[in-house]
Amino acid sequence: STEISSATASASASKAPAGPSIDEIIIAHYCIGALLRILGKHAGLNHEQKEQEACFASSLDHLKEAYAANIKEERWIRPYCLYDLAALYADRKEIDKAEKHLQEIKACSSGYEGESALNSRRKKLRTLLKMDA
Repeated sequence: STEISSATASASASKAPAGPSIDEIIIAHYCIGALLRILGKHAGLNHEQKEQEACFASSLDHLKEAYAANIKEERWIRPYCLYDLAALYADRKEIDKAEKHLQEIKACSSGYEGESALNSRRKKLRTLLKMDA
């Protein structure tokens, strides 16, 4: 009887839904930030910039946790978060912060999916920053 109740308890415990993985959290925060950015640009909701910044910063913070725990993460997420933060700062005319994040993209490991597209966007943003300076 004790063995049966123990087996039942462990079977029901294994059916409990697991929480989201760190990768899922990182990508979710990035996607929310990106969605807020799109809404801000196309729907005139620029008051959402603090929330955008918080989402991208949260993704970067979770990436640090993943690195510390040696958890393999999506290689594209860090450079794209950095780019989106740079673009957000550029929109706010915070040129120094934008430049800092654009520089950090170079430090990201290469070979991630979408790297050439991001490099093109990064160069275009850098050109716009020089025009605003």
